[in-house]
Amino acid sequence: VPNLFPNDEVDRVVNDTRPKAKDAGRSEAKDNVWQFFIETVRDKLHIVLTMSPVGAALRVRMRMFPALVNCCTIDWFLPWPDEALLGVSSRQLSAIQGIEDDLKASLSKACCSIHQQVLVTAGTFEARLRRKVYVTPKSYLDLISLCMEMMLEKRAEKELALKRLQTGVDKIDEANSVVVNLQEELTKMAPFIQQKIKEAEELIPVVTEEQKKADEIKEKVSGEEKV
Repeated sequence: VPNLFPNDEVDRVVNDTRPKAKDAGRSEAKDNVWQFFIETVRDKLHIVLTMSPVGAALRVRMRMFPALVNCCTIDWFLPWPDEALLGVSSRQLSAIQGIEDDLKASLSKACCSIHQQVLVTAGTFEARLRRKVYVTPKSYLDLISLCMEMMLEKRAEKELALKRLQTGVDKIDEANSVVVNLQEELTKMAPFIQQKIKEAEELIPVVTEEQKKADEIKEKVSGEEKV
């Protein structure tokens, strides 16, 4: 890349590189040392460009920058096998605490099955409608993240419902305890109550007789007032 470094930095790079160029058996002239520096950088500097095939952006970049094809090593990543999908999902789900291992394994298999089914459906969609739907590893990671988020959300809802249920059970136990105490008190007071009832029944004839006498006196007094 021309004019990538200003002159003062070029001189500093040349001075720092000259001993290494000398050790490599190269000339110590400035141009030769600079060329040795460029060759060293070219051999040791590796740049990785990751591009998604979705849309027309990749085709546009290839046309605008032919060096991306001519001067680069292109790695096409094929769809992941089931072993890789299960390995990734198992590792991601292992970070969740408080979930049984059997449930994690089942969820891992479910994520793998869903992803593979989406790939098949995407192929059918392309064959019928000539429209390409890209299902990338990022889509699989998003699926796992969604499953983890839903699991944590449902677990929080379950814990809240369990807490409410436990509160209700505690209230019922408290009410039962109060009822039991009241029953014990009533049982202890039962003889006293029976005694009071008996005394009240014994007083009924006396009260009735006294009431009768009071009525007679009242009638007598009423007759005297009329006279």
